[in-house]
Amino acid sequence: MRKKVPLDFWIKRDSAEPRRKSVRARLSALTERRDGEQSEEMMAEDRFARGLKNRRQIAITVVGRRTGRRITLPVWFVSQEDMLWLLPVHGSKTQWYRNLLANPTMTIKVEKERRTFRASALKGASSVRQVVRRFRDKYAPETITRLYPGPLNVAVKVKLQQVGF
Repeated sequence: MRKKVPLDFWIKRDSAEPRRKSVRARLSALTERRDGEQSEEMMAEDRFARGLKNRRQIAITVVGRRTGRRITLPVWFVSQEDMLWLLPVHGSKTQWYRNLLANPTMTIKVEKERRTFRASALKGASSVRQVVRRFRDKYAPETITRLYPGPLNVAVKVKLQQVGF
């Protein structure tokens, strides 16, 4: 495979002419802290948060309760500030929800960013109703009625605070 050569490679430059900064250099200059230290983590968090605002679907990875294998699947979500809510399509009978009860650690992928969080099950009727209401606000009531046959008796809450390993 040939090595890609930048388009301006063949253009002769006067040594006094400054080279244009790369995109990475410009981005890092924007994310520099006042003390001069780079903030890669801050950039990654911003990409993750922006991704949540711009997406209708995310990929979650849970650990199988019997096999121990990692299972990745797409799900719809609703986010608000530092919280994320998921609604299992078949309620408490949904397999990924059952896996989550056995191991509440979940990895969420938004675009190219991955984060690991601890999820908690919501089983109270009023809590689940609030999540269903948020889903209907985001995705339209008729869509939720058509694609979520239920029973809608449980929901999942994820506090967007990374699990430390």
